[in-house]
Amino acid sequence: MNDSAVGVAYRKLSDLVRAPNNPKKHDIPQLKASIRRHGFVLPLVEDSRTGQLVAGHGRLQALLEMQRDGEAVPGRIHVGDDGGWSVPVLQGVSFANDREASHFLLADNRLVEIGGWNQEQLNDLLKDFQLQGDVEGIGWSMEDLDKLLVEASTDHQRGPTPEQRLESFEAGVIKQIVLYFRAAEFEQVVERLQVVMASMQVDDHTAAFLKLLEAYEAAHSNPQ
Repeated sequence: MNDSAVGVAYRKLSDLVRAPNNPKKHDIPQLKASIRRHGFVLPLVEDSRTGQLVAGHGRLQALLEMQRDGEAVPGRIHVGDDGGWSVPVLQGVSFANDREASHFLLADNRLVEIGGWNQEQLNDLLKDFQLQGDVEGIGWSMEDLDKLLVEASTDHQRGPTPEQRLESFEAGVIKQIVLYFRAAEFEQVVERLQVVMASMQVDDHTAAFLKLLEAYEAAHSNPQ
C-alpha cells in the first residue's frame, strides 16, 4: 500500500465511483434513519489508485436517495451552488492492485461482522432504548428487541451453556461424574429426571441430582 499522507476532502456524490464487485448488502432505510439523526459521521474511503470506493457504498446509496427525494440536508453534508450534495471522503489511500483493494473491502465489512458483542452490555443498552421506544436507525426493530431480550432472559434461566461448562471443566472449576445405563434404561432415566426437574423447579440434571441427594439426606438423617 502507498504510504502517502491521507486527508479528508469533500466530493460530489455524483462524482464518486463504486467498486464493481462489492458483494455487501445494505439496509438503506436504517442507514437513512441513522444519517437523519446523527448527520454524516464517518467519511467514505476511496482507493486513490482507481478512484473507486472501498468503504461506504451503503451510505452513499442512502445519501443519493435522500438527495433525490428532496430530504433535508444531513449534518456535515455540503451543498454546492448547483444544489448537489458533497460528502467527506478519505483520500490518499492507494492499494497496490485490485486484489488488495477487494481484500480490504471484504475485511472492512467482515471483521466488524464477526467481532460479535458483549451480550450483557448490549442487552443493557437495548433495554434502555426499548423502554424509551427509541430504536429507529440503530439496526434493531422493536420486534427484534422483544425477541432478543426474551432469548437473553431464557438463556440466563437455563444457566451456563455447554461450551461454558466445558471451559469450566477444563479449568478444573468443575468435575464430572459419568453414569452408565443400559440402552433400554437410558430414556426412562432421562424422562424421570425431567419429571424431577419440573417438580423441583430446577433447570438442569446436575441441579436435579443435588436436590435428590438433599431430599434423601433429609429423609434419612437421624434426629438429634
